[in-house]
Amino acid sequence: MKKTEEARAEYERTVALDPKMSEAYVNLGIILLDKDPAAALAPLGKALELLPAQSRPRFLLGVAEERSGDLAKAAESFEGAVRLDPQDSETLLHLGNLYVRLKRPADAESSFRRVLELQPNEPHALLGLAQSLEAQRKPEALDAYRKYFDAQPSDTAERMKFVHALFDAQEYDAALAELDSTDAGKPSLESLKMRADIQIAQKKWDESIVTLQKAIALAPKDAQMHGGLGRIYLQKREFPLAEKELRVAIHLDGKNLLYWRDLSSTFFLGGNYLATLNALDEIAKVENRAQAPGLSARFATIN
Repeated sequence: MKKTEEARAEYERTVALDPKMSEAYVNLGIILLDKDPAAALAPLGKALELLPAQSRPRFLLGVAEERSGDLAKAAESFEGAVRLDPQDSETLLHLGNLYVRLKRPADAESSFRRVLELQPNEPHALLGLAQSLEAQRKPEALDAYRKYFDAQPSDTAERMKFVHALFDAQEYDAALAELDSTDAGKPSLESLKMRADIQIAQKKWDESIVTLQKAIALAPKDAQMHGGLGRIYLQKREFPLAEKELRVAIHLDGKNLLYWRDLSSTFFLGGNYLATLNALDEIAKVENRAQAPGLSARFATIN
């Protein structure tokens, strides 16, 4: 009936009348889990005392401890529940996710694999396994992600993370294939940026120009993209176009020395030495006004 406060009061009266009624402690703890997990600790702890051989009270206590912020104790409770019931996939899944939060990817991998032995297509376990393998920099992480997407093809957010993982592994063709699958003909700004990064890494300058132009159409005030496009034009020795894009980037973010340095290189390589000197003067002014900010890694693969 969703009358949780009334139910809570009745369970509290019940345990006052019969302090050994374990079911009342369990149900009281369940009621408190969502709204006040810290308050659930006491009744669930009492239930555990009365039912030491059952896994369920330990699992619920672990949930309360996790939600209360005590991750180490929660892990102990989940581990105890798994020892009592090694086939409990729900607890194993919670334990794996908790290991991820505790930055224990090897333990998380073991938990997720045990879940998948019981439920081979459990999507959360498939994703958790892929993430834990990636955290350990294991090459089989890529295949694990593919299995997850076979089960959950519509998870666009995780697919983009997978594309980044493929990019980091320098599997550029596979990354582009994943983007094609994700875009479905309607690429997002993030997708276009990632595609440009991949094409630049492959030194596909003309294709990366087209991609960046599409991205800029979606975000015309993105200084980084204008600067990156200018740098590609500089790479192709198309100096007027490089100057145009770099000036836009500087207009949007004049403190970024990368744009100024690329502009000075554009002038120098184009034979405009007076403009080169003026650009170098501007660089000196920016350096004197403040310490140079950290330069973005995006487009840094251009040589």
